[in-house]
Amino acid sequence: LHIGDHIYISCGDGEAGMLSVRSAVQLGADDSPAPTAAFGHESIFVVMQQHNYVASRKVKTLLEAEGRTAAQLAGEQRMIELQAQVEREREMNAATFERTTGRDVRYGQVIQLRHTITGAFVSVGRQAALLNREGRRVTIDEGAGEAGWFRVMPKLRIHSEGERVRLGDPIVLEHVGTSLRLRTERVVGRLPDGRREVSATLEMAALKLSLYRPFIAPPHGEEDGEESSTSPLYGGAAVRLVYEEMDGYLAAIASDLLPPKDGGSIASVAEMAFKRHTHSETSVAGGGASSAA
Repeated sequence: LHIGDHIYISCGDGEAGMLSVRSAVQLGADDSPAPTAAFGHESIFVVMQQHNYVASRKVKTLLEAEGRTAAQLAGEQRMIELQAQVEREREMNAATFERTTGRDVRYGQVIQLRHTITGAFVSVGRQAALLNREGRRVTIDEGAGEAGWFRVMPKLRIHSEGERVRLGDPIVLEHVGTSLRLRTERVVGRLPDGRREVSATLEMAALKLSLYRPFIAPPHGEEDGEESSTSPLYGGAAVRLVYEEMDGYLAAIASDLLPPKDGGSIASVAEMAFKRHTHSETSVAGGGASSAA
């Protein structure tokens, strides 16, 4: 695992699928281990180094002491100076990320997880979780600050602090501010959108981090503007699966997926038909079998 990696997170116990952001900000987990149709938009996070939030903390302290909002203090000199410090701090954090991208992540290290689509960070709030009232709510927040710090800890005793984190290892994400760990609800209900709730509790629950690649690169020698018969395959794209021995595409007949009461017959996987096409038909459809996938 490296700083800058794009990853997706799944439950280490195998009882639920991938963690995703839905319903605006709530973190949850789908029941199915298979990716959803919105996988690329909901479930991809960037591993980032621990950010510095000293200036942001000063702004928060000032607002709490004054009992006023940032907009109300916008014209005051002290607020202008603090906002300038916050901007410099933001630039330094971005520069540090660029400099540390590619470095190994080790057990015991503090990281942050930024949702790729929204740009917000996974964070633990002060509110109780929606379902597990003994835990705290886990959401994404663009201004998470120190609430978005997580320490990567080993789940298995064979790993120890200081060792490199390997993709696929069962890990524990421990919130720095509360020492609570991220876990997926296994017993108590479901979120309104049907997912399992992700909350922060004292339980040492295992998670698994996997590398996400936004596309499969063309074969060697076909990049850099050269003539290519194989375009990059991007995550989330619709594809056709070719069975070359029969010169046809893998297809599911719609009527075979309907229950008998609706006029269909639910077919087993073994009974799924291969829809056959000649090479002339595939060329009319947009390309030969070699480029269909």
